[in-house]
Amino acid sequence: MKSQLIAVCLLCLLTPAFGQDKGPAAPKQPARPQPPTRPFDSPGSPQFTRLDKKPGTNPPADSEGDFLIGPDYLPAPEWKPVDGVPQGKVHQFTINSKHTKLFNPGIARDEFGTVDPKNPKTLIVKTREVDYTRTVTVYIPEQYQPGTEAPFIVIHDGPKGKPDMKMAYLFDNLIAQKRIPVMLAIMVANGGGDAQGHQRGKEYDNMSGMYAEYIETEVLTRVEKNYQVKLTKDPDGRATMGSSSGGSCALIMAWYRPDLYRRVLTTSGTFVNQQWPFDPATPNGAWDFHETLIPKSDRKPLRIFLSVGDRDLLNPNVMRDGMHDWVEANNRMAKVLKAKGYPYQYVYCLNVGHGLGPAKAQILPHALEWLWKDYPAKKEPSDKPISLFNGKDLSGWHVDVPHLDEHPDAKPTFIVRDGMLVSLGEPQGHLITDAKYENYRLEVEYRFAAKPGNCGVLVHASTPRALYKMFPKSIEVQMNHRHAGDFWCIVEDITVPEMVKRRGPKENWGITEGKARRILNLTDDSEKKPGEWNHMVIECLKDEVKVWVNGDLVNHGSNCTATKGQIAIQAEGSEVEFRKLELTPISKLTE
Repeated sequence: MKSQLIAVCLLCLLTPAFGQDKGPAAPKQPARPQPPTRPFDSPGSPQFTRLDKKPGTNPPADSEGDFLIGPDYLPAPEWKPVDGVPQGKVHQFTINSKHTKLFNPGIARDEFGTVDPKNPKTLIVKTREVDYTRTVTVYIPEQYQPGTEAPFIVIHDGPKGKPDMKMAYLFDNLIAQKRIPVMLAIMVANGGGDAQGHQRGKEYDNMSGMYAEYIETEVLTRVEKNYQVKLTKDPDGRATMGSSSGGSCALIMAWYRPDLYRRVLTTSGTFVNQQWPFDPATPNGAWDFHETLIPKSDRKPLRIFLSVGDRDLLNPNVMRDGMHDWVEANNRMAKVLKAKGYPYQYVYCLNVGHGLGPAKAQILPHALEWLWKDYPAKKEPSDKPISLFNGKDLSGWHVDVPHLDEHPDAKPTFIVRDGMLVSLGEPQGHLITDAKYENYRLEVEYRFAAKPGNCGVLVHASTPRALYKMFPKSIEVQMNHRHAGDFWCIVEDITVPEMVKRRGPKENWGITEGKARRILNLTDDSEKKPGEWNHMVIECLKDEVKVWVNGDLVNHGSNCTATKGQIAIQAEGSEVEFRKLELTPISKLTE
């Protein structure tokens, strides 16, 4: 298409961010002082690869680590329309807070808060409830094929009025150059105001998965309905991006919901203590990312781009808790990401302040290319076995243990010991593969290290904590002592022969709390003596799941409500050692 189509509802452009309840005008805040320049080679800073004094030069798109650019910049050419490049469509709609379940109503303040004399890490803020509307701007590339699932990026602080078409041109050009996939961009305006006591702060600065849930249930559903598109459910095909608090929000969404988002792009990320109200689970707000959460948690399946200006914010308000230096916060983020082995790129921009100014026009096309560089992930040859455990660490897995949410210093549930993967049993939870799998044979060699008890392998796992706020949506293949091979239905279902005999009365069947979810195996005597190694084989092909224990066929189900997903190992009270977890793609079940 030669022309850009803009479908904008005039009402959307005239509606204020806050609806009927505007309240009195807030007093004008004094101008912020100019933040000082922080030298890139200050003590404790990352060791940067120097690309400075080369205007227009960005780090390689296939590299990781810490890079220095500036002090002069050149805007990337991709911001301008190019003749012959397919041009996407840009649409807008609004969401009224009165019509949503989450963030209804919103909040606003009339005066900035005062430091709490009993807790210098937070403010006392007087707020009021407000109704508000937000504009959602949707870019759909010309190359999108209707009916197919598309990757996408959620961009925070989207326009509240007419969209800036430069973003559309940028996506047009990067897609045409095959530097990013054919993808949608969903730009979501904030709910109004900024920081503590305002709706934007409530959405962006609070350390929880609530805003990710809001986007999932209130925004994405409307995008699909309004424009007849399908958005991928694969978290590896979902990215989130923002600047300032929008940047910290991008990481918050992916950190708390890695089942939804795996790619994060931030500029001048607010990884400081700006959460309000105070939450004892994360008493330092987003500062806790580099203080405790990332250093003390197993690596999550995230890919993260960071950037900051050398004159970025420093103590911009009344709080003086030592956690309001944006440069220090981003430096610390880069260091902990490196220490934990995350794929990340950090760009330190000379001669710019908060939001990066002219540096952003140079690096953003590069940042988007870097963010999507490994998408889609390369697949192993179809006939080659894949070892899910390397014998050294938990690479390729992530931990979901609810107890760690409030006790990040608790002992780890899953460890590597003497070349074996060990589920210690407590605190209870799951070790989950980063990748999803379908049509495979999984060979598992395991033994109870001490007193035999309970454990299991979960196949076709998806939504975390879907049952009893701990178990991911899945089909569990039971390892419970003397019951190996039972099926447990966890918000998914499966059918076996003689269902009433093996599951009980039909009226009790179900897949949620309190229902008959257990399906008995065909034999309870296939396990070896406690302490001896057991060999379990699980074959998943289309809607069938077939299980053997030590050569005995112990279960075979069909009509499974899921056909692919992650694989998970339980920690459910007993210590279990695993010496083999090997997956082989298959095209037919073993007879």
